[in-house]
Formats: sequence, C-alpha cells, structure tokens
Amino acid sequence: MNVSIQERFLDWVILTPAWQKGVVYSLLGLFGLGGGWLVLLPLLTDIQGLRHEVSELEVKLRRQSEQLASLEQSLSAPSAQGDLVASDDWRVMSSRQSGDILLQAVTKGADRSGVLLVFWHPGEMSPVQSGSLFQSVITLQVQGQYHQLAQFLDHVLTNVPLLRITTLSFRRDPQAPELIQAEIELVTYHMGSDLPS
Repeated sequence: MNVSIQERFLDWVILTPAWQKGVVYSLLGLFGLGGGWLVLLPLLTDIQGLRHEVSELEVKLRRQSEQLASLEQSLSAPSAQGDLVASDDWRVMSSRQSGDILLQAVTKGADRSGVLLVFWHPGEMSPVQSGSLFQSVITLQVQGQYHQLAQFLDHVLTNVPLLRITTLSFRRDPQAPELIQAEIELVTYHMGSDLPS
C-alpha cells in the first residue's frame, strides 16, 4: 500500500492526542525562534556598529562646530592693528587660495576612502561680518558604500579645517543598492580683501 506524506500527516493530526501535538508544536516554535535569532543577531550587531560610527561622526561634527564658534569669536575681536585675529585651530585663507586647496583636499579624501566625487559646486560668497569676513557654501555629492562614506567624512572633519559640514543627507542608489549617495553642504570662510570685485 502506497501512502502519501499528506495522508500520513492527516492521520497523525487526527489520531494524535492534543497534548502530544502541543508538545510538538511548542518544540517547532522554539526551533523557529532560535533560527530566527541566528539570522537576526548578525544584523543587530551591524546596526550597533553603524550607530557607534554615527555617534563618533556626531562628536566630530560637534567639535567642529565648537571650533567654528571659537573662530567667529576670535574674528570679531580686533587686534592691536585693527585687523581680524584668526584662532590657532582654523586658517582663513584668501578666496583664490582656498577654492583650489579645498577641492584638492576633498578629492584626496574621496580617493583615499574609495568614494566617487559626483558633484562639486562652490556657491556665492556672502558677508559674515561688516566687510571683512565672507563665507561660501559648497554643495557636494559623493557615492560609495557606508564604510567608505564614513572614512570620507572622517577625513573631511579631521584634515580639512577650512570646512564645516552644515547639512548631510544619505539615500540609497536605486540602480546599485549596495551604494549610498551622500549630499553634503559645506561652509568655508574667506578674508574680504581678496574677494573679486
């Protein structure tokens, strides 16, 4: 007699007492939960690692904002000659010098971290103080994997003191889900004496 698996299962369901079925169902449920944890545990570890990286970047961003506040405070106090005083942590360069140097530094950071520099647009200069100090907003777009973007931002925050990150947004690339596009808005400062008329 040839009995199918479905018939055997139906016989088992009909003939087995309810308490035995309850034990079997409970064991199957426990094995299912255990297997689920084996799948979810590495994902939870990855999420914790990413949260740690984000908190480190937030600390660096906060530190950079404090440096900017120090710069703005020191620039607002006139020196003995009546000129602006720059803090030791920041260098304020002329507009011609800083544009090329900043692009080179950001490009170097992109190369070292393996991200693709998609877009670079320096904005117009606007006064920060009455005629002496100007700021320029730079819009930047880079593309890479998450760890590459973290390395790039670390490079920018650590090695390029002329820049301050004001806006940062991420989105996945629909054509390549493993890649993330970051849109970044940076601010840099220039001395007014070298601005084009």
